[in-house]
Amino acid sequence: MIMDKKVFALCSLSLALMTSSAYAKTLRVGYNHPNDHPTGMAMLKFAELVQTYTNGEYTVRTYPNGQLGDERRMLEQVQTRMLDITKTATTLMTTYAPEYSVLTMPYTFNNADHFKTVMYGDIGQGLLMKAESRNLIGMTFLYDEPRSYYTVKKAVTTPNDLKGLKIRVMDSADAIEVAQTMGATPTPLSWSEVYTALQQGVVDGAEGGPSALTLSRHGDVAKHFSNSKHVLYPGMIVINKSLWQGMSENHKTAFKRAASEAAEYQMKLFLKLEQDAMQGMKEMGVTVSEPDIAAFRQKSQAYVDKFTSEPNLKTLITQIRAAQ
Repeated sequence: MIMDKKVFALCSLSLALMTSSAYAKTLRVGYNHPNDHPTGMAMLKFAELVQTYTNGEYTVRTYPNGQLGDERRMLEQVQTRMLDITKTATTLMTTYAPEYSVLTMPYTFNNADHFKTVMYGDIGQGLLMKAESRNLIGMTFLYDEPRSYYTVKKAVTTPNDLKGLKIRVMDSADAIEVAQTMGATPTPLSWSEVYTALQQGVVDGAEGGPSALTLSRHGDVAKHFSNSKHVLYPGMIVINKSLWQGMSENHKTAFKRAASEAAEYQMKLFLKLEQDAMQGMKEMGVTVSEPDIAAFRQKSQAYVDKFTSEPNLKTLITQIRAAQ
């Protein structure tokens, strides 16, 4: 008996879908942002695009809000393949490759357009592989808000205003030293502790983008925002090296495409969030100050000189600053 062509085609399609589903590889990605944050939304977009671009041969299960640990812990898990993929800050990647330190230096990036030119161009592409020897492969960089100082009791308009102030920073050697160079007393705390620390006087202020005062409600307590924009710590989507090497070239291309498009999506969301947060802060009663940027740049130069003393790092920062 000859099977009807339409029935045969339908059976073939069903079999193909069942086979694809049966052999689909499920990967886990961890990140410490909620899913309504631009970075969380980007990670959801990445997971969706991976499944689309691999025709369902890979699926990505997302674990937001630090469910699998803080960024440092998740990065270590990716190294050992306990976790497949994570979003991390470049401040943590400096442990694995010195080139990432250049990205965490004060005033490395002039603005969002400069960031995009550098990180999504040849310079950024070259930097993605710098931690390969440590089992970490970068798939893309992610934008983050430039960080400024915000304080409870007084405005910070010059570096001298930071003297004696306890400023919350990330638990990173680079972030700590930048704060010291600027004249502050750095106080590393996890993000979840910052609101209470501001409220109870454990710290006098913190560094962060405008959305920290609106989304995280730090503006309820910190009533002074100094628009210093002194550092911009790029994020990264990082995958385990052995996992990456085990993929076909087509799958690598699909993952890179998904990561790049998710990064572009995230940056658009973040720029809109920054704009809205600047207005939202004022509605919360936060005073926004425009500080003496030249004074902050000059104060930070000692840090930059120290960490670009090696010729290759000096060359890298020169290339970044020359990029248009």
